[in-house]
Amino acid sequence: LENCFKEGRLLRSWRAGRAQIPAFLEDYASLIIALITLYETDFDKRWYLKAIELSDIMLHRFSDPEGGFFDTGSDQEKLIVRPKNLQDNATPSGNALAAYSLLKLSELTGQSSLFEKGYAIVTSAQKVARQYPQAFSYWLQALDFAAGPRQQIALLWPDKPEETLYPFLNVINASYRPRLTLAGSENPSDPSIPSILEGKKTMGGIATAYLCEDFICKNPVTDPIDLDNQLNFQIIK
Repeated sequence: LENCFKEGRLLRSWRAGRAQIPAFLEDYASLIIALITLYETDFDKRWYLKAIELSDIMLHRFSDPEGGFFDTGSDQEKLIVRPKNLQDNATPSGNALAAYSLLKLSELTGQSSLFEKGYAIVTSAQKVARQYPQAFSYWLQALDFAAGPRQQIALLWPDKPEETLYPFLNVINASYRPRLTLAGSENPSDPSIPSILEGKKTMGGIATAYLCEDFICKNPVTDPIDLDNQLNFQIIK
């Protein structure tokens, strides 16, 4: 973000103090996913807000009016035909990454338009992915996330997160939860936080967790054991 994002444009490579080459679709989408993952790790809203900014640029510069995304941006060198590769190779295809990034970001923003865009891209690849699944593994990950059920956890805390918040994180991170999106804040009244935190508050002045499925939330809990029970019940169901 300090060296490869200049004047509203992401650059692909950096060496010896110099960034160059306009980024491709896979670069934007990968960085968006990385920023969301980082936000889910430390709850610093800077990463969340930058992910939104990059997604806006990606949608503006790479969208194909006929669906999906081009691999090159509208601000890059003009080609006779703009490439649009769908198949995963040694790394996931840009379209698969873009679809997943939009699906994941929609969970935080509450913007149904992002989910619909990502879902449309994923479903368009179903037929060929079914025939050659080994060449579409990241697509299948995105499809699994889109199919759901998806869970959201909103964590709120008043102060001293190391004492009250970390036990919740230990419960959440104890298992692999590929359809879970996590958000947290010390100040739920901040207008720039993810929408899944809006309207929620701490209970009894201590860290509080809200487990939701497709944005329908269970009763908030202040004991990590209670959150663990809620999560295990969802798995059993």
